[in-house]
Amino acid sequence: MKYSISQRRLHDFIYDYLNRNYYPDSWNVPRVVSDPLWVYGVNDKPIFGFYKTGVKHHRFGENIISPNTLMVMDDGVLNNLNGLFGEFWLDVMKDWYETNSGQTVEQIIDFRNNILKEYF
Repeated sequence: MKYSISQRRLHDFIYDYLNRNYYPDSWNVPRVVSDPLWVYGVNDKPIFGFYKTGVKHHRFGENIISPNTLMVMDDGVLNNLNGLFGEFWLDVMKDWYETNSGQTVEQIIDFRNNILKEYF
């Protein structure tokens, strides 16, 4: 049997899923592991991190200038979201993060620095 769900309902369902499962211990005080990476965790387990625009960071032997980048730091979280929602979770994660943190997301990457989606 095939079911049809509106895009808005799917967005709301994924948004609620993120709130229930990945809402960080604190939006106001992210753990700064190494400036400029802010790390947000659930029960002290790092789930995602954020790099601010125009900040140099070291990646694969090069210094790069990062756009506002949201990084999914946990492979299990990435596999879970992809398995449940395919690529639909990416735009919702962007919206969810921006709403709760007040930051703007220009790209989402995984912890291996693979770009999952860009928003320029």
